[in-house]
Amino acid sequence: MAVKLYELTAIPIVRTEFVVNTILIILATIAVVLRLLARRARRIALWWDDYTILIALFLTYFLYAVQIADAKLGMRIHITEVPAKNLALILKMLVAYQLIYGTVQALAKVSYLFFYLRIFVNKGFIKAVKIVAAIVVAWWTANVLQVFLICTPFKLNYDVTVTGTCGNRPAAYTAIGAINLITDVAILLLPIPTVWKLQMPVSSKIGICGIFTIGLRCLIPRTTRSHPLTVSSICIISIIRMQSMATLNFNDITYDMINPVFWTVTEPSLAIINACLPVMRHLMKIVFGKQAWFRSKSDTSRQYSTTFERMQDGEYPLNNLHDRERGLTSSSVAAKKAYSVGENESENSYDETKHEPRSNIHVTTAWVVSD
Repeated sequence: MAVKLYELTAIPIVRTEFVVNTILIILATIAVVLRLLARRARRIALWWDDYTILIALFLTYFLYAVQIADAKLGMRIHITEVPAKNLALILKMLVAYQLIYGTVQALAKVSYLFFYLRIFVNKGFIKAVKIVAAIVVAWWTANVLQVFLICTPFKLNYDVTVTGTCGNRPAAYTAIGAINLITDVAILLLPIPTVWKLQMPVSSKIGICGIFTIGLRCLIPRTTRSHPLTVSSICIISIIRMQSMATLNFNDITYDMINPVFWTVTEPSLAIINACLPVMRHLMKIVFGKQAWFRSKSDTSRQYSTTFERMQDGEYPLNNLHDRERGLTSSSVAAKKAYSVGENESENSYDETKHEPRSNIHVTTAWVVSD
């Protein structure tokens, strides 16, 4: 029997969840693009935190494609009504789904940890980051092992005609989900003590902490079986996905997989967006200006230091400190600029040939701009 394809938009809940994840995928892509633009605007080279989030985004596209394929193959249709070839393909993709999901989540977490290593230098904090990173790697390894070892033989994962046994899959999914949630909370709360010790206004500390911990609270639609996307609530995506995986009915998996598949795309998309938010802070300052929650202590001091002016080339009267006479002399202020482009350098200097008295102050300012 040939594979039967269903209409993607025929079932309302399938259509709605497809639209929601399409929007989230677009937002995740925009977040990564803005992240790269922020790096370029500050002339900061890409590092491992950027590379890992790029790979995570690419793999999230794969999860999104599998969601579409599952919908075309019969998701939300009872297993007794789905052709055998369709069911085999769905079950095979479910195995790949779990592997890719764990990898995307691990990459998003590691990206966040690499970002911490980029901006924090405290030895104790760096040690804590490495410990959490080791836990994330162990979690990813456990997720891979449970995919390959939960059923014996392995073919039983996608061929229901094979004789064999499977372990307690709901319990395994719950354990994996619980550790995933713990690492999420640990990563998001990790920089808070360090940030709170910084010498800056409390409002700035709260703003920075808010950026780091925004992933703890996500305002998104909640999907229920009877009323899809009718309840808007603040929730933790990891808990919702863990609950949907733990209650997955494998006896009617094509019908019951709708929510686990949806959250398996939603969670990585939001993780990518959340990982990019702290990096986009500088770009937001350029676009929106220095709003209150962007201001640092130095910004505030510059705002109120209006009695000082930047010195330019020219002459300024100075008091003579060496003689008792209160005569006035003049001082020349020069600016020297040097530009470096590649291997060629050119200098524009102020040719100072006039010798001033010893009571004068000569100020030379130099700028070096390198690409």
